Amino acid sequence: MSNVRKRERRRNILNKKKSAIQSAGEIICVVVILVMTALTFINVCSRYIFHSSIAASEEITTNLFVVLSLVGAALALRSNNHIGLNIFSDKLSAKGKEFFHIFEGLSGMFLFGYLCWYGFLRVQQQYETEMVSAGLALPMWIYGSLCLIGFAVMFLSFLEILIKAIISLCRHSYLEGKTEDNL
Repeated sequence: MSNVRKRERRRNILNKKKSAIQSAGEIICVVVILVMTALTFINVCSRYIFHSSIAASEEITTNLFVVLSLVGAALALRSNNHIGLNIFSDKLSAKGKEFFHIFEGLSGMFLFGYLCWYGFLRVQQQYETEMVSAGLALPMWIYGSLCLIGFAVMFLSFLEILIKAIISLCRHSYLEGKTEDNL
């Protein structure tokens, strides 16, 4: 098998994994939105029919919203559909954009690495002190773990941006050194 075919095969495998991860994230978002909508609807009906609300539904909805935000942000980051300020990056050369993406990956990894570490310490504290939630009396470390998982997914998304930028920069530098005769 030639080197070109091997590279194409590896690229196809990576794209399949990416789409599987993205599909899983999209399914999680859809399920979370459906659960949140159903809980909120039931709570509204309960208020009007029985004149009392379900306290647990507010707690669950709030924590599911946090999960939805983090998973949605990771999906937007992976597909480059996030809100961005490209005033500076649009003025850069192709090589400059790759350096900018490397900076973006490193700074995002630093931020979410810090949040992972702080989140881990927070979950550890919640576990050791046996804190429970007000509505359902569930251990608070469960909710904290959901945030920690979301931060880790964001960290990995920025790591992916960094790796892609480094590969692209190396490929750009490699092609810059070649002439048409060498290709």
